[in-house]
Amino acid sequence: MPEKKILPSYSGQSVDDLLAMEAGYRIDSLVFAFESALDEKAAQIGYEKLSEPEKAVLVIQALQRDVRENGYRQFFMNTPVYAAEVVGMLKSTGCPKAAEVSEGAIGALGIKGRITGEAIYDILQELSEGTLETLKEFDRKFTECEEDVTGILFEYIKKNKNKIKFIKSNNIADE
Repeated sequence: MPEKKILPSYSGQSVDDLLAMEAGYRIDSLVFAFESALDEKAAQIGYEKLSEPEKAVLVIQALQRDVRENGYRQFFMNTPVYAAEVVGMLKSTGCPKAAEVSEGAIGALGIKGRITGEAIYDILQELSEGTLETLKEFDRKFTECEEDVTGILFEYIKKNKNKIKFIKSNNIADE
């Protein structure tokens, strides 16, 4: 069986176009294309106006990229607002193991009260060496997690494709 191709970038495809590429392209590159299209949409209309499935793609992709490259600390620094939502989104997409690891990493921060982007940002300014070491342990656990988070996220996208819309030239595509 020939190896699947990597979609080099998002270039204006619709939701259905990207889903139809599943047979010929690697799933990770397709999920990245969804993330790119939704990043563009969030930049235009605001993250808060995205649907829950659209937010889930952005949050989970940010988590995967940051934790795999530089760890939870990087994820918390880059997107503290996403950190407040990530556990629930992992659970809702079908990734309970990744949710459990992420919940542990957030718990290691020792936030008192409600978890918010601001609370996470404030804690990050004064992390102890012990907390940094604990976060590194959660980085390892996430990397070794046996869930195919990307594959599960792609299946979630397929199930929720009617709640995912891209913006093209100031018009919403796929309507």
